[in-house]
Amino acid sequence: MLSELRVELNTITNTILNSIVQRSKLVARIQKEKQKIDEYNNFDLEREKIVFNEMILKISNFPEKEVLGISLLIESQANQYGHYPEWSKGEHLSSSPKNLSEMINPILLARYNKTSYDLLPINEKFKEILNPVME
Repeated sequence: MLSELRVELNTITNTILNSIVQRSKLVARIQKEKQKIDEYNNFDLEREKIVFNEMILKISNFPEKEVLGISLLIESQANQYGHYPEWSKGEHLSSSPKNLSEMINPILLARYNKTSYDLLPINEKFKEILNPVME
């Protein structure tokens, strides 16, 4: 029984890894198309809001570390093809991140845990950027 479960787990893990590779290739194609329109258009607040609203039902019960993992995947892949905010490094904060919540994309965090979002020490630059999409 244990060996069968491990085989099933390996199959799922491989599916996840293959999906990450496919996602990266698709992100590259999307970024290339977006650059034809606007060189700095790889950070689309409205699109992120839509994506995270669709995602929230699936991840609402995930542990915070797994939500951070999703945020890091998105950040990492988007940064391969242009400038995308480095949420994990606290680019949006007035101080360095002190906990996992502060490293998660704030648009995603607001949908996952509004209380944690409300506690973020967001810097003035990103308040101006984020406020319109948070309303």
